[in-house]
Amino acid sequence: MNVARTACGCVALAGMAGFTLSHMTDPRGLAWLARVHAGESGHQAASTPLSADQGAGIVGVQPSPASSGAVLVVLPDIYGQYHADLEIEGRRVPALIDTGASWVSLSFEAAATLGFFPAPSDFKVAVNTANGVTLAAPVTIPQVRVGPLTVRQVKAIVQQRGALSGALLGMSFLRSLSGFSIESSKLVLRQ
Repeated sequence: MNVARTACGCVALAGMAGFTLSHMTDPRGLAWLARVHAGESGHQAASTPLSADQGAGIVGVQPSPASSGAVLVVLPDIYGQYHADLEIEGRRVPALIDTGASWVSLSFEAAATLGFFPAPSDFKVAVNTANGVTLAAPVTIPQVRVGPLTVRQVKAIVQQRGALSGALLGMSFLRSLSGFSIESSKLVLRQ
C-alpha cells in the first residue's frame, strides 16, 4: 500500500486491498498522513506530519473488507470543489474534477503545451458551457494519469483560446473507472 499527497492536496492510495478512510489529528491539531502497509502478520503504520499549506483535509486509512485496486481520495477546496493534477505526456496539468462535463476538456494553452495543435477547422464540436455555447476540437489523449489511476485512449476536447483556464476532468475519464463516490465530503475515485 502506498499513500501519497499530490501537489493539489489529493491523497493517493495505491494497492488498496480493502481499506477505508478515517480522520487523524494529533493533540496540537496537526494533520497527519498515514502510510499503512498491509501484510500477512497485520498492519504497520508510519505517519508524516503535513504542513498547513498542504491543504485542510485530513485523511488516513484503516482496514476494511471492501475494495481492491487503485484509489484516489480528493479533498474539497474551501468552495467544495475537487481538483487533481493530471499527468499527460509527462506534464502536470491542474484540473477541476467535473462530473457534469462529458469529456476531459483542455484549455487551448494547456493543449499546446501537451503537443495538441488543432487547426481552426477542427473546432466543430458544440459545447454548452456556463458562458454559453462554444466550439471545441476533439482529440484523443493516449494516456491520462491522476495519482495512481491511469486511463488510456481518453476522448477529450480542446477549448478555443481563452475559453477555459486549465482543464476539466470529465466523464470521458471518470466513466472508465470502476466507480467514484462522495464519502464524508471526500471524493473517492476507484479503478
